[in-house]
Amino acid sequence: MTKAKAQAVLQNTVEDKEYLQRRTRALRKIRQCIDVAVPYTSKFNEREIMSVKAVVAYVAYTHELDEQTVLSILTTKFGVNAIEDFGCDLYDAVIRFLVDFNFEAAFN
Repeated sequence: MTKAKAQAVLQNTVEDKEYLQRRTRALRKIRQCIDVAVPYTSKFNEREIMSVKAVVAYVAYTHELDEQTVLSILTTKFGVNAIEDFGCDLYDAVIRFLVDFNFEAAFN
C-alpha cells in the first residue's frame, strides 16, 4: 500500500469516526426528547384488562392452579397490586410473561 493510499484510508477512518460520534449525540438528544414528551402514565384500558384476565384464567386452567395464585405471581413479578395498576407500556411484557413462565418449575 502506498503512503498516499494509507493516508486516504486513515482520513476516511477519522471522518467515519467523527460522523458516528455526531450521529450518536444526535440520537441521544432525540431519545431524551421522546422520553420527556411521551411519559407512560396511562393504565390498562378495559380491553387490556379483560385480555389479561382471560390469559390468567387460561394459564390457571392449563396448569391446574388457582387464578389468584397466577395473579399473585404476576403482580409480584411486576411490583403492582392489581391488574388495573399496570401501565399500558407493560401490556406486551405481561402477556409474554404469562405465556412463557414455567409454573411447574416454580412450584417444584
